[in-house]
Amino acid sequence: METLLQKNQEAADRLNLLSRQICLLQNKTDLFKEQSSLAQKNNEIKTAIEQIKSRIVKDEIESGVRQMKCETGEKKTVQLPKSPTKVKDATKVEGEPKKAKTPSTSNDVGSDVDVSLLDFRIGKVLEVTKHPDAETLYVEKVDLGEGDRVRTVVSGLVKFVDSSELDQKHFVFMCNLKPAKLRGVVSEAMIMCASQPTGDNAKVEPLKVPAGVKPGDIVKVTGYLGKPLDVLPPKKKIWESLKPDLTVDSNGFATYKGAKWYVESVSGDVVAPSLKSVAIQ
Repeated sequence: METLLQKNQEAADRLNLLSRQICLLQNKTDLFKEQSSLAQKNNEIKTAIEQIKSRIVKDEIESGVRQMKCETGEKKTVQLPKSPTKVKDATKVEGEPKKAKTPSTSNDVGSDVDVSLLDFRIGKVLEVTKHPDAETLYVEKVDLGEGDRVRTVVSGLVKFVDSSELDQKHFVFMCNLKPAKLRGVVSEAMIMCASQPTGDNAKVEPLKVPAGVKPGDIVKVTGYLGKPLDVLPPKKKIWESLKPDLTVDSNGFATYKGAKWYVESVSGDVVAPSLKSVAIQ
């Protein structure tokens, strides 16, 4: 009888041990399922982060922010300063004559910004109408030498220039500003004018181009050999930074920092019809 009770107790102990082992196995199974779920969620989060990073890089590239590769291969955003700190060259001999600067040929926004980034071209005005919702604005259809494409240009010249002085004539247009709506009409370029817009003698007049030009002819500035950007990134404020140095000099020539504008195809200068020592806008 005692032996039977002992065996019964051993069986009960084994059942308890087996029950505990089953519980532990169940816990491990639940833990494995939870780990798998967490791993899946972690992968989903990583994928979402990569997508966000890709969108950020794309937006930065479109805004002109340079992307540089680190040693790890990961892209790193680096926005170069406009005026890098100059480090004195220890090898330079004191009193050595300075080397003449070579005009920049780069169109990289990260380098020094100059007028060569602006896309100045000759355009022919094919049609001039009043803006339907603004009394001071003209809407012009302009041939810029782009095949069948005709651009729409909105300009605030109604108070200063009669439409007959614009129609079927050639002028200088800046063609790489980002298109923008002006009172509901999208403007795709800007006519360049000598401007004295305030005071008793307020006057604005389109710049005069040399004879023999045709739509699409390139307008350059002496000494600046870089290539224009396709579209000026608005966040970089390139046009705003260059505009103060675009002027008509005391002799009536269109200039940038004193260097003349010219039309390469006809070797002729761009001038203001009558204004002198004023801004170009």
